[in-house]
Amino acid sequence: MKFLTIASSVFLLLGCAQDGPGADDPALGEAPAPELPGEEPDAEELPVPPEPPPVTLPTTFVGGIEHSFMPLVPGTTWSYAGHEEGIPKREEVRVLDGAHMILGAPCTAVQEQVFLDGELVELTTHYLAQDTVGNLWRFGEQSIEFGDGTPVITEDSWEAGVDGALPWMCLSADPQAGDTFVADGQDGGTDVFTVLTVDATATVPAGVFQGCAEVEETNAEDPEDMDRILYAPGVGLVSEESPTGRIDLVSFGAR
Repeated sequence: MKFLTIASSVFLLLGCAQDGPGADDPALGEAPAPELPGEEPDAEELPVPPEPPPVTLPTTFVGGIEHSFMPLVPGTTWSYAGHEEGIPKREEVRVLDGAHMILGAPCTAVQEQVFLDGELVELTTHYLAQDTVGNLWRFGEQSIEFGDGTPVITEDSWEAGVDGALPWMCLSADPQAGDTFVADGQDGGTDVFTVLTVDATATVPAGVFQGCAEVEETNAEDPEDMDRILYAPGVGLVSEESPTGRIDLVSFGAR
């Protein structure tokens, strides 16, 4: 998933004195001495960039996540198998210990490893938090790709409070058909998540799960990139299908 943020930059424009008509005219006063090569203005004369405004969240958050469709207990693991563009794909997901504080919210970290044809190609850590009402929010992610064995942080990576990025609600406390959640991504794309039903059935290698929440993910900039995600109550994500591939839950459990 890709997330848009409101970027802000501060530019210091340093001007150089230039000679011009009337520069030596006594009526205009003495012309300022030109800067010599290598000279820099005193640090005291440089304007100080303003502090970015604090991000105010519309709610408060609790430690831990007990959402019915995405319970994230530290030590819990999920294993998925499937394919991506015809290549065997495997994903290993684990909830990490401890809280990661972002904007004062105690976030739960979820680590996801993606393997294609047995080779690790991506490592992503997601940061989520639950508010006092029970809604689930995303506070960021750090995604690393291993191209030619070299780890590179992707442009998808973001963290709430950095460069204007804001957290966004990804599931309400009690999801209902028709619920819509919008994620503005850093790369200019906007992902829209719509709950289609909360009564779907998923048949995957890990078993048959009923009463699942089926969520559709779309992107206005890439309408052909449409994902279908199924979350089973008490389990979490059990299936995800995109135009290029699919993964299904094989096993899950706590340590």
